[in-house]
This record gives sequence, C-alpha cells and structure tokens, in this order.
Amino acid sequence: MIFNSLDELAQHLRDESRNKKCFLIYGYNNVGKTRLSAAFRDIGWQRNEAPDTLYFNAYTEDLFTWNNDLNGGNESVLLMNKDSNFFEGMERLAMEGRIREQLSFYADFDFKINYVNWTVSFSRNIAG
Repeated sequence: MIFNSLDELAQHLRDESRNKKCFLIYGYNNVGKTRLSAAFRDIGWQRNEAPDTLYFNAYTEDLFTWNNDLNGGNESVLLMNKDSNFFEGMERLAMEGRIREQLSFYADFDFKINYVNWTVSFSRNIAG
C-alpha cells in the first residue's frame, strides 16, 4: 500500500485501529515516526475522542531515565519524570494492573511502580 502523505498514513492507521488493539511501528532515525505518531494522535483529538494513544517518541522520551548503574550496588530502575503531566492520575487509575495485563502478552517479566520514589523496577522468575 502506498500513501501520498503522512496524514493519509495516519488516517489509514486510525481506520485500522478499529480492528486492531495496537500497532508497533519501527523505523530508522529521521524517517517521520514522531510526526506520524503526532498526526495519529491529532486525528483522535479532532474527532473529540477520548485519549487512546500511548506512544514512545522524541516527545515522550524525556519522561523516563534509565538508572542502570549496577556497579554502584544500586538496583537497576527506570526513573519516571515526576514533573510531567503524563503520569498524573496513573496510580488512581490503576494503570499498573492494566499495563501488566497487556505486557503479559508480549513479555515474561514483571514490574513494580514505586509512586513515592517515582521509579519502576523489573523482575523475572528464572526456573531452574
């Protein structure tokens, strides 16, 4: 399928999202992934739809910092940017359980969000 513009592709993905639960889009740097995700989101806003898009791109990458200094004896954690409105209401809306449910379809690890320290820690049971 060939699209003449980024907006046409975003509209196609919006239409397809009625039949699919999620999309995973990969592309090299500087090919338009961030612009595509913004166009996809904007179509939903124009339709006055409830927010339905979770994406990771150049706009959202500053939401997290990876603290993986294992040589310092610290636990490796993902730091959440507590100053971002993105995380507002996350605990109240029980998002951890919703994320865990979806994650279980794709991965064999678990996570725990610490809302006091704004960190996410990961664990995995290893049989044997």
